Amino acid sequence: MSEVDQSLLYQEIPIYSNLSHITQRCKEISVEEASEGTIDAENCSFPDAGGGIKVSVGGDERNVFWRTHGDVLELQERSLNFPVSVIYRITFRNSKALPSVHISPKANCLHVLCGTLHGVHRLVFDLSTRKANAQSIFHSLGARDFSDPGNSFYFNDVMMLTGMNSAVLDPSSGRAATSLFALISASGNINLVRMPASGPCTTSHLEASSRVTRLLRGINPWSSGTESEAICSVAFAGVNTEEPKILVICKDYRVCVWSCKNSKSYDHLCQLQMSEYVEDQVTKIGNEHRIVTCRDDAADRECVCVFLKLEENSLFVAFEIGEGGEMKHVATVQSPSNDNDSLTTTLVDFKLSPDDCLWVMTVNADDQMALSVCNIHQQNWHEVALDNLPSQELSPVAHMTVRETFIDELFMSGKFSHRSIAKALAIATRSSVVCNTTEELRASVIAHLEEEVSNLLENTSTFEEVNGTQLSVFSTFYRTCLQYQLYFSRPVGFSLPAHDGVDVVKKDHISYLSPVPDLEAVCLGVQPSVFKDVLPEGSNLEDFGKLLHCLSNLSLLLGEELIDDMMQSLPFTESPNDCVETHLPNIRQIISSARSEEFEDGLVSISDFLSAVGMLVSCLDPSPFEPEGVDQENMCGLNEEGIELLARSFSRYIKDRLRLSLLLFILTIHVDEIRGMVSSQVALHVQAYTALNWIASAETEYISRGTLEVSLQNLSVHEMLSTTQQLQQNAVVSRASLLYYYLKCDGSRLLSSFINFNGVLTKQLIPKATAAITKVLWPLGPTFAFPQFLLQNAQYSNLEHYLGHMLQPWCKYQPSFTSYLLAQCHLNNGHYDKAVDGFIGAVELVHEDEHFLAAVLGTVSDSTSRFDIQMLYFNKVIDLFEQLELSEQVIRLAKCAITFSLHDDKSLALRYSTTFRQCLALERYEQAFWAIASNPNYDYRKNCLRSLVIKLFENREYKKLVEFSYGDMQNEFVGIMEERARSCEVPLTSHPTQYDLLHAFHIFRKNYRRAATMMYEQYWRLMTDAVLNANQALQSLHRQHQCLVVTVSCLLLVDQENQYVVHRCDYLNNTDKTKNGSSIIIKEAADIQKEIMLMGAKMKLARDASDLLPNANHSPSETVALLTHAAYYDDAFTISRKFDLKMKSIFRSVATRCVYSSYLDSDEVRKWLKKNKNDVQLGHGFLKPADSAWLLLKKYLHEMATNEDYRAVLDILLGFRAHLPTWFINIYKKLNCPELIRSLICYDYLELATKLSVDFVNGVLGVRPADFGIRNTLLKYKHPVWLPRNEIQMLINLLEEKQSEEDQFFEMYESLCDKMEEYTTTLKKLEVH
Repeated sequence: MSEVDQSLLYQEIPIYSNLSHITQRCKEISVEEASEGTIDAENCSFPDAGGGIKVSVGGDERNVFWRTHGDVLELQERSLNFPVSVIYRITFRNSKALPSVHISPKANCLHVLCGTLHGVHRLVFDLSTRKANAQSIFHSLGARDFSDPGNSFYFNDVMMLTGMNSAVLDPSSGRAATSLFALISASGNINLVRMPASGPCTTSHLEASSRVTRLLRGINPWSSGTESEAICSVAFAGVNTEEPKILVICKDYRVCVWSCKNSKSYDHLCQLQMSEYVEDQVTKIGNEHRIVTCRDDAADRECVCVFLKLEENSLFVAFEIGEGGEMKHVATVQSPSNDNDSLTTTLVDFKLSPDDCLWVMTVNADDQMALSVCNIHQQNWHEVALDNLPSQELSPVAHMTVRETFIDELFMSGKFSHRSIAKALAIATRSSVVCNTTEELRASVIAHLEEEVSNLLENTSTFEEVNGTQLSVFSTFYRTCLQYQLYFSRPVGFSLPAHDGVDVVKKDHISYLSPVPDLEAVCLGVQPSVFKDVLPEGSNLEDFGKLLHCLSNLSLLLGEELIDDMMQSLPFTESPNDCVETHLPNIRQIISSARSEEFEDGLVSISDFLSAVGMLVSCLDPSPFEPEGVDQENMCGLNEEGIELLARSFSRYIKDRLRLSLLLFILTIHVDEIRGMVSSQVALHVQAYTALNWIASAETEYISRGTLEVSLQNLSVHEMLSTTQQLQQNAVVSRASLLYYYLKCDGSRLLSSFINFNGVLTKQLIPKATAAITKVLWPLGPTFAFPQFLLQNAQYSNLEHYLGHMLQPWCKYQPSFTSYLLAQCHLNNGHYDKAVDGFIGAVELVHEDEHFLAAVLGTVSDSTSRFDIQMLYFNKVIDLFEQLELSEQVIRLAKCAITFSLHDDKSLALRYSTTFRQCLALERYEQAFWAIASNPNYDYRKNCLRSLVIKLFENREYKKLVEFSYGDMQNEFVGIMEERARSCEVPLTSHPTQYDLLHAFHIFRKNYRRAATMMYEQYWRLMTDAVLNANQALQSLHRQHQCLVVTVSCLLLVDQENQYVVHRCDYLNNTDKTKNGSSIIIKEAADIQKEIMLMGAKMKLARDASDLLPNANHSPSETVALLTHAAYYDDAFTISRKFDLKMKSIFRSVATRCVYSSYLDSDEVRKWLKKNKNDVQLGHGFLKPADSAWLLLKKYLHEMATNEDYRAVLDILLGFRAHLPTWFINIYKKLNCPELIRSLICYDYLELATKLSVDFVNGVLGVRPADFGIRNTLLKYKHPVWLPRNEIQMLINLLEEKQSEEDQFFEMYESLCDKMEEYTTTLKKLEVH
């Protein structure tokens, strides 16, 4: 095996700018080069060309690329650190762009030289004032820059051109530098245009053959030039020296050199015949010779490389050019193409680097690119490992639908550019497609294809028909995309910056070249000594190299298709062994049928197979990195291009390692004697790289607003404030590469931790950065950053697939953290029981997972005991479920936590309280009380019982509240209920109240006197509530009445000696206390019954007498007054008798109403009469209301009146000058006739007084004495007889005075005097006897 130079091994990393799903912006510039018809531009055609150069702007390395195709020149600036990837597309109308652009960055100036069929242009951009984070270098570029006379030159004569080259002479002078354009005419001559910094442009004409050279060559010097003397290509050398030179290669294999020292004339220095370096005789002239130059500043030399297009094997001849133009041969190198394809391959571009490496880019007849490099001294060609082209045909993948297979291949594989898919869609829809983002393009493609499928299907199509139609439609569109992708991937050139990797310029995108990693390099033939510092000392590197060579041969034997098929099936099998066992018969058949001696001999030649496999396994592990400790506060984020380059480099790196580990696993199984020893260890690496390969190809999931809220809530529970802010900033993630999104969010922090990354990404850092990413994402540790990132960014589906399908059960790293994260996924997906199982499964080893302790619990295992860690973990998880109001799951977690804290009363109290709260939320009251009873902390038990009481009361579970068996917590329950009842107002509308429940509670337990006490306390509360009595008097009185009735009912159920209640009113700060100042009130049943009667009267007043609303605090006397005023005389008399009150006021009121009844309307009188049940009615019903009123008064007087009450009635009647009823006079004269006579005299009732006086004297004389209640008369004189002489004498005197006024008074005087004389005569007779 020939030795391979590792420094020449590269692999292609294409940048399609589609992982970020952000399309490139384009600025269109139109330049009017000439009027129509000046030159028939349509007849001129040039091949597409491209190139570039590296520019340093403010410390940032940027790449400037150019492309020419047709009449368009594209300039694009690319950076790995800042978003400056805008394409400036200049269209030269009525002309064609020449396929050569020279870019020179010197002295803070960027010179861009270009040409068209009608002229040449110079663009100068200032780099001194720009910073790395500023806008693009070309941001000020516009059409006016091509009309500047000092920087543009248009041809006067019409001429056809075949090529051009240009250079900046003395570029170190900056803007003062002169530009030189060398234009190759169709006749094969050179037209030079010298464009100074200031002043007019000058033109010159050069021919490849002068008369002297013709004479020396035996050609007629005066004849015109032949076709063989025509110039094929031109180059410049020594542009930094005092004597710049122009070099050309002619069709007749001559290289001619001119000096550009004199700006007015160009001296021919020398010419060199190249045919002497060709082994075979040249029989035909060449039309495709090319020449390039290269400057080696370190060695202060300049080299020239000439490409000679021959019939069979083309050559590259390298020279070193001296100061005088002499050319010293250095090397002749055969073309990398073999004999069979030399005629079908086309040279696209070639360059010679300062380190004598020759880079050659070719395409074959199928437009397949090949990029080769060799050292011109060693002449050993190395092919660049190009990116794999998309598959020609695509079949549905297992576990995926047709649509998912094709859409993922187009948009997520990274093999198709945005432009190629958009072009295919435009062809399919026959319309223009405008999609600014890849997400919009994806939606448009899906919509179009689904519409096509629906148009071809019938309503009754079977599943097989639908599947076949989908496959046909999607395959057709896929082939169209593939054609455009191949077209846009055609190379047009490459750039070769000094001391930097090669950049390949293609029609639609750019590809970077990255060095091949060491392990893959050894597989390609590099000596394994590169691992002598990595592998342990004394390792057999020869066996190691032979093993890798065997794996390379095995890869060739099995073929790419079989290996790719196995790699695709790995994620869907339980283990790599199952995958390989499925294909093992086929693999062994291939190996046995191939009979590869090289493979068998190489396998046998390994002296210690186990040791070699062990060395390879250790190399497959990511190399250890220690954090650099770089300050990350001022880290700037990577831009889209830098992230995509990292992502694609990582993806290729992982695929190569997965392929290598899979081949090693196949080999270990093939070699039976070591199958059980190391295959399990190799399988572990296969699974790890399979998981990394999934990361590289996975797609982000869209975050809905509901998921966002839950994620923010979860993060807030875990106190991840910084990640919460990050999630809010990247709240809604559109579909993009998951790896890209991860690097976008955490790329700078990741790189600054593992490599010497100062915030500026360069291509030299890509290999180290790729290895650092692999180390961070390695499933077996030492970090767990990626799963944490998925959790913090709400990528739950991806997290569940990664941990649940890609890692479990084989990966044992951080098992508790893994279980915890999977539980978070189940929680987000609504699988709450699975989430609880996951959280519980994580608790056993949670104290051993350092990443979990730091990220979730915020602690370390060294400073916290295992028990404290587990309790802290349960606190976090239970808080999370409580925030989400998942009571059922909280109960499970709390019960599990109880099993871990059986000997810690503090923790038990907390867990039982949690269980109680959730049982209460689920209305499982028996379980809730079990949690109360099990709680070892009395304060917690009482607080939980209070919550239970409140919950039962709020849910109207009154029966359970009353009948629940509280056990030894019964006194606490009563205390809580009493406290709640006394701390809140007593409602009137909602029933039952808490007092009612306490009453029912005591009744249920046959504690009747305690029940009566509660009801009486409720009555007292209602009675003393002034606001309630003022606003809802009737309702309050009604409720008070009920309370008193229930109180008496309860007291009647106990012994008579215990029929009383004791009420304390000091808790209300009530000033109404007994006479001795005590706050304790004792009420017997009889007293309460009186209060019931009083309350009934108050209710009647509140209901019927709205003008005078009674107050609950009104005393009995006040209530009687209100009843009297409202004409409720029956109730007033009843209350007065019960409370021993005087009834004088009542009789006065009745008498007053009787007086007024004689003058009022009968309806009004009848209205107040109906309020009293003692209303007297006759059977015939013809009694007037006024008469009924008098009869009612008579009845009241007869039943309840005293002498004082009669006197009060008399005063009322006399005061109103009312006619005294006969029955009243008859009654009164029996009770106290002298008083009646005296009152009549006072109120001037003289006639009635005279009549009563006469009748009273007659009674004394023995005439009807019973009418006056006289027991002893003069007729039966046994005892002294009393006569109201004072009143009679007063009346006589008054009548004597008035007898002269009217005859009536005289008659009354005479009759009274006569009667008194009769009394005196009779008395004297009796005294004599």
